[in-house]
Formats: sequence, C-alpha cells, structure tokens
Amino acid sequence: MFDKCIIDLGCNDFSDTIMYLNQGYYVYAIDANPYFIERAKDIIPHNFNAYYTALNYGISDNNSTSTFFVNKFSTWSSFNQHKGSKICSWNQELGGLKEQIIIQCITLEKLYQDHIKEKFKSIEYLKIDIEGKDLEALLSLLNIQNKPKFLSLELGDLNMLNIAAKLGYNKFQVVNQKQYNDIVRTITTVNGNKIDYRFILGCSGPFGIDLTSDWYEFSKAAQVIETLDRDNNNWYDLHCALS
Repeated sequence: MFDKCIIDLGCNDFSDTIMYLNQGYYVYAIDANPYFIERAKDIIPHNFNAYYTALNYGISDNNSTSTFFVNKFSTWSSFNQHKGSKICSWNQELGGLKEQIIIQCITLEKLYQDHIKEKFKSIEYLKIDIEGKDLEALLSLLNIQNKPKFLSLELGDLNMLNIAAKLGYNKFQVVNQKQYNDIVRTITTVNGNKIDYRFILGCSGPFGIDLTSDWYEFSKAAQVIETLDRDNNNWYDLHCALS
C-alpha cells in the first residue's frame, strides 16, 4: 500500500495533473469529457506512465448516467446545458455546442471504494473543478470517512463553505486564480523537498502548505467570500484543510 495520492477531478488538459506528478504524487486524473482522457498518453510525459490513472467519469451525488454537453471550446464542456453551449461574448466563433453524449457518473465514495481504498493510506488533496457539478461532488464526500487532507473547488457561494464545514474542514483560503499566469513559484514535493514550478493561466495553482495567504476560520472565510470582487475577470477557488 502506498502512502498518499491526489484526485484531479476535472483534469481538463492535465496541466494540474502534471504538476502533481512532478511533486511525486500518484494521481487519479478524472474528467467527464472523453476527448481529454483519450489524449492522456499524448499529453502526460511517458516517464509518469506508472504514476497516474486516467478515468472517464462524471462525479455526482449518485451513480447514474447523465447527458454531457461538449463545447467546441473544450474547457466549457459541462453537464449544465447552458454552460456546455456557451459562446464567447467577444468572439462569436469561439465556443458553442459541439455534441451531446451520455456519460457514466459515480460518487466520490464509489471512486474511493473501487480505485483508492486498497492502494493508498490517504488522499492528500482533492481538486474539484467540474463546470457546474462542484457542489454535487462535494456532497458525495459525506460518506467517506478517510477524507482528503486538503481540497479545493471553484467557488460559487457560501453554501459550498457551509458544506465543507459540515464535512469537518475547519481552515479555509479564498484564492484568486487570475494570479497564476506564467509565474514561477516554489512548491513542495511528497518527500518535503522544494522545487520551482511555472504556472500557466487557467491552472489551479499550488495547494495545501504551498498556499501563501493566511488560513481563515469559518466566520472570517464567510466574510471574505461575501466581499469578493467578482469583476475584472477575477475567479476564485475555495481551499479547505483538515487541521
């Protein structure tokens, strides 16, 4: 049995997965878009082949199939029809619905039982970025006793913070993802070593002990969320930790 793994839920172009692999973690790269998963071996460096599993699943609060809307601009693909059909407001040729496909959805509990429980002692980090189903994924953590030490999700509203707190998370950060645009930061490997890594725009950035801001208690985190500047192309992730 290995010590730690990371779940990259909504792995998209694998930019986050590759960072976690460089940190020395085993990674479960999961995406509902089959076109991403089919390209895993073409995108992820071959020297990491033994250190990740790429799975074509949607994650939900139940185990069932669901319609997935594939956008021509693949990053906007979603189980939400409105999101999956999105067209860029400043470039009408960018985006739009490409096709609808049926995808198997599973709970995080089933993912844990089927793929992780017998192989790893713990989940170090769960990244959730799945275009409209983040809250459902969060809810599906309810029945997992061995919860991830750290998790992040695309921030919607205070409901996400409330549910994270009910799950037992008691330290929080709100991170503006806009800052990660061709910037080099020092991150920590699974063995505690430090390496420099270049982040590109759209990536999820560092997590856990590599976050540079202060961790908040619940009440302070709620205040911060309520006063966020949602304009100027800012977008935020909520990071959570078990102390």
